[in-house]
Amino acid sequence: MAGQAALTKRLPDGALQIISFGLNGAVAQRVEAQLGSLGIDATCKVVTDTPDGLDSMTQALKSKRWDGVLLGPGVTEDPEILPLFNNLVNLIHQAAPQAKFIFPSSPENVQEAITRELGVSL
Repeated sequence: MAGQAALTKRLPDGALQIISFGLNGAVAQRVEAQLGSLGIDATCKVVTDTPDGLDSMTQALKSKRWDGVLLGPGVTEDPEILPLFNNLVNLIHQAAPQAKFIFPSSPENVQEAITRELGVSL
């Protein structure tokens, strides 16, 4: 609970702000709903490896001061898209340097990964 109290002090409305990137639109919608039900201000985006897609992700990253950036296992664990993963990590680092990276191993352990990486109780 101490982590949550510190977070509430830092954010005016007390909401944790997390942006998530994944490859599957249906999973992204499910994760966004799950995070919203926990009181998290969440935005979930589907990753696309196109100039327009990268611009859209950059704009989303710059739209708020994100506490965390969640990258789904489809993005982080598929060796075939390693160049996209690398580009995305660099993009996040440039656009949201204050945000902590969150790497869940599945959509089912998103809450656990957020708790682990951000040190908050959800």
